[in-house]
Order: sequence, then structure tokens, then C-alpha cells
Amino acid sequence: MDTGTFRHNVMIEQKAQELIKLAFVLCEKHIIDAHGQPSPTHTSLVASALALQKAIETFLAVERICD
Repeated sequence: MDTGTFRHNVMIEQKAQELIKLAFVLCEKHIIDAHGQPSPTHTSLVASALALQKAIETFLAVERICD
């Protein structure tokens, strides 16, 4: 892997982590705004954020194998 490819991969991983962080920030905002017990919709939102995190982690792991 050359330096350019390495930098590109690092940038992609950083962007992926930003997306995951934003998803959890959104979840937190919705739950805080709900003032109390999270609704089933809030629970689904959190589950979706967790699924997004795992999907991105899996995608990046497979992408590393392809290099």
C-alpha cells in the first residue's frame, strides 16, 4: 500500500467515525428532548445507530482485507 492509498484509507475511516458519532449525537438529542422514558421510536433509532456502527466497522474490515 502506497502512502497516498494509506492517507485515503485513514481519511475514509475518520469520516466513518464522524458519521457514527453524529448518529449517536442525534440519538442522544432525541432522547434528552423526550424528557423521560425513551419511546419505541427512540429505541429503534438507537438500535439503528448501533447497526450502522457495526455495518461500517464490518465494511472497513473487509475493505482492509481487499488492500
